Amino acid sequence: MIVVVSDTSPIRGLNSLGLLDLLERLYGTVLIPRAVAHELIKPGDGSTPVDLARISSLRIEAVVGSKLLDSLAAQLDPGEAEAIALAVERNASLLLIDERRGLARAAALGLRTTGLVGVLIDAKQQGHLPAIAPLLARLRDQFDFFLSDRVVMHARSIVGE
Repeated sequence: MIVVVSDTSPIRGLNSLGLLDLLERLYGTVLIPRAVAHELIKPGDGSTPVDLARISSLRIEAVVGSKLLDSLAAQLDPGEAEAIALAVERNASLLLIDERRGLARAAALGLRTTGLVGVLIDAKQQGHLPAIAPLLARLRDQFDFFLSDRVVMHARSIVGE
């Protein structure tokens, strides 16, 4: 069974784009820890709250307290720390995460990762999206999601746009 765990930003980005259904289409069930659920429901940065009740593919799971979680919590925000710890605990096939520090810690722990752009690339390659270029532009222009020109160009080249 494929186990996918997500941090906050990929879900928030998909919500902004109106594409939360991609989670289920691509991955089936996606696990999120309680801290990520809290960040989505009550964002502290002025982002639009996400109605988790309407996302049937999400399942909230508690992270078992561990030294790993304590170590991660000292370096990362609560959502990232719990997402990484949950991914390790559940031996996840994939962790959806965007933030650089979290990506580095996940890689150091041997986790396979992708971010919001990777989700969009997968969706395009599997025929769930006609194009990603307009979505990347909306993320940057409408939702202030940081995407470098290099990342946008690379993503577009992968999918032939």
